[in-house]
Amino acid sequence: MIDPSPRNVTAAAEALKGLRTVVDPDRRRRLVLTIRRWLDVGGIDAPAALFATELAVAALEQGELSGLMRVIRHLEEGTESVRTATRALSGLLRLEEDSRLTAMVPAPHRVRAREVLSVLRARLAFRPCGPLMEDYRVAMGDLENLTVPVHPLDLWDMFLDLADAPPRDGRVPLVEFAAPLVRGEHADLVPLLRMWVDLRGLGGQEALGPPGRARAEEPPGGAPPARLLIRFRHDTGDLYRFEWWQVLSPGPGEEPVVGPRNDGPYRIGRPDFADEVCTLLQCVEMHPYRRYHDRVRVEIVVPLGMLPDLDAARWEPRAAEGEPVRLGVAAELTYRVEEFFMGQKMANVIARESSERRWNNLLKVGESEIFDIQCDPLPQGVRLAEYVSDDGVILFATGHQEREDLIRMMSTAVRAGVPVIAWRTGAHPSAGDFRSALTGREGKVSSAVVGSLPRRLHRHRSGRSFEAGGPVIVDGFDVGLVYHDRLPHPFGADTPLSADVPHPRRAPSPDEAGKVGR
Repeated sequence: MIDPSPRNVTAAAEALKGLRTVVDPDRRRRLVLTIRRWLDVGGIDAPAALFATELAVAALEQGELSGLMRVIRHLEEGTESVRTATRALSGLLRLEEDSRLTAMVPAPHRVRAREVLSVLRARLAFRPCGPLMEDYRVAMGDLENLTVPVHPLDLWDMFLDLADAPPRDGRVPLVEFAAPLVRGEHADLVPLLRMWVDLRGLGGQEALGPPGRARAEEPPGGAPPARLLIRFRHDTGDLYRFEWWQVLSPGPGEEPVVGPRNDGPYRIGRPDFADEVCTLLQCVEMHPYRRYHDRVRVEIVVPLGMLPDLDAARWEPRAAEGEPVRLGVAAELTYRVEEFFMGQKMANVIARESSERRWNNLLKVGESEIFDIQCDPLPQGVRLAEYVSDDGVILFATGHQEREDLIRMMSTAVRAGVPVIAWRTGAHPSAGDFRSALTGREGKVSSAVVGSLPRRLHRHRSGRSFEAGGPVIVDGFDVGLVYHDRLPHPFGADTPLSADVPHPRRAPSPDEAGKVGR
């Protein structure tokens, strides 16, 4: 139960007072009739703000904020106001649900239980549950009538009911629900549900297969990483929508498969990017196909104009236990420029074809050129766009630059078709260049180095060299990496581009920035 302190009551009331169910008298009466069996609330004829306060006090004192919001979501049927309220209450809802569920777990395992709940919530919340409704009802039996008086609206609602349900007649409702999922389209949920059953000590988990994520044989050499692709798209004001895909191999040595597109259930601000990505990374780590990969990569897809403002390597989960691991160490980290993959202009098509030729040339010859502007001055009279237009250039690198200069250079390289771009994200110049850490005697970069660059940078961020005694990219957390490789992805020229993105100072668009020296 959450402490019904004035601060919590005020926060909950503020989120509730704009709901149609609170403002409209007829809807308000229907709400009170629906919840009166388990939540005693007064003030039905009071002004909306006062009624919202009455609801907040009753829900917090009786530990029923989650149940109240489930009923309101049912009555409002997905209105914008209920989505806004759910987002505003997410912290209190998480606290209430986690407190209730972890209280059933032995004390030594509660930290782990909170971690598992965080991943389950990310995987189950807002995920449709209609196809599993019959399995839910069979597992719950007569206990269904003792829960909140509306049916579950998503898989997270189902989990909350089943996790609370006690064993009966030697059967565990959560196990009975999960067992048929082992071979169906929801099989990816079973290892997570098994973890919860183990933590609770409910028994019967043998029906759910082996515990945890047992390591399979070592993946074949050169196998691609398990990948999380997450795309941020500007919505309105300072808010963004996001969508993501998991790309994993269904078996040892098999080709990776791009999973279904998942929409973020709410709009978020830039300060929330880190927490969302770190939570989704946990989902990939828990996936049953993760065992077929020896590492994980996060690929962030944004318009080029957003890149200078992101510092994703330093992102960390907001509610981590103990000292958190930053994203740049938790996984390989790369960026993709959405205009490169989704732009329909002739220049975008030409850039993609040039990128393909550069990869082919690298694989055929075994090495290609790197142009590191920190130590490779442009030949006199030659423009950057002209120099990097050569298909022999596979990698463009730059040190710290002013924002407008960085966007101009990156746009030029992307429009030319250079598939790999490294830059310094830190506020101060670094003493280390990229050429000395990546090239051989001839000053060129090998196919092995380019192919392993995300992995190398990942190791360098943790203070390790990729090869014993090899060079290290210094200040690895101050390095951003655009990496347009040829691994499968869901984007095409017909994918809609994002709307204009707001910036503290408006940067030139990729089209504007590409007009170098004109």
